[in-house]
Amino acid sequence: MVIDETGTKLGVVKTAEALNQARAKGLDLVEVGPLARPPVARIMDFKKFKYQQQKTAVKPKRSKVKMLRIGVGTSEHDLAVRTRQIEKFFGEGHKVQVQMTMRGREKAHPGLAREKLTAFLQKIPVGYVVEQEPRNHPYGIIILLRKK
Repeated sequence: MVIDETGTKLGVVKTAEALNQARAKGLDLVEVGPLARPPVARIMDFKKFKYQQQKTAVKPKRSKVKMLRIGVGTSEHDLAVRTRQIEKFFGEGHKVQVQMTMRGREKAHPGLAREKLTAFLQKIPVGYVVEQEPRNHPYGIIILLRKK
């Protein structure tokens, strides 16, 4: 079964004859229904067809790393806002990097900062996986999270 470039059915045609028709028009003969009886072939510009498929193909959404900063003295309300932001970012499929910043004399007490960070992580309502363990940085502690 052969279909021409305009969509008109030409009927059941021998393969050699269909190839000659396609070459006469400067097009390709493409088998589009190999399991049908008789197999269905179409006369078309195959390169143009592949280009159209690539153009309309849905590209997968790439996840980004969103960053949140919290401090040792951040208030409870602000931490609640940050947890809602994390929930939103996870919903969009992003990873979240949480930075616990320490300033001045706070740097002398890194244990306190880690405690505050773990307390903050326990407030996150969405299930998450720690992708990178907390590590020290010149301005504080960084941890990378992703949704379960």
